Amino acid sequence: MRKLIRSIKELPTHAARVSTAALGKTHYSRWEKNAKEKPSWDERNVVLARHIPEKSRVLDLGAGAQTLRRYLSTCEYVPCDLVKSTPDCIVCDFNAGQYPKADRRFDVVICSGVIEYIREPLVFLQNLRPYAPTVIISYQPTRLDDKNDKMNRMASGFLNHFQREEIEKLFAAAGFRHEQVDTWKVQLIFRLTHG
Repeated sequence: MRKLIRSIKELPTHAARVSTAALGKTHYSRWEKNAKEKPSWDERNVVLARHIPEKSRVLDLGAGAQTLRRYLSTCEYVPCDLVKSTPDCIVCDFNAGQYPKADRRFDVVICSGVIEYIREPLVFLQNLRPYAPTVIISYQPTRLDDKNDKMNRMASGFLNHFQREEIEKLFAAAGFRHEQVDTWKVQLIFRLTHG
């Protein structure tokens, strides 16, 4: 009964996310909230941090509450997000074509739980190349075994729905070599390299 009541209470939120995703819009209020509190996906940052060499210069695109920072104690960490959650956060809206100035180089770019929310993922990936030779990126591919997957993805606010093979082709089209280096729940974690 509690589960049913919780589901009914969440209907307006899910409906808003689906309609926002269907229109290809960015859900600003959601990201503003996420920038202020520890996310439920913080465990993913622990996994990502294992793939970042010590003393790296790291640009975290879609940094949110910046919980990745705590796992990179020896690294130089620069957050970038839709919401300015700290004074050092670079504010950008990738769906509006706003990216950080490429006036400095990093060793690693992190895109954790970002690309699902991007309207033009190929353009987004191409824009990453000037920042660093390595990108660590997570992606939750579409599940063919679940007929409700696309609706669930839209309820999560996802703007694209690639199968694994399709996202890998997108990496190649953007000029990256890729390898899957890890997983977190149903998300795949890739290392992209170029140059």
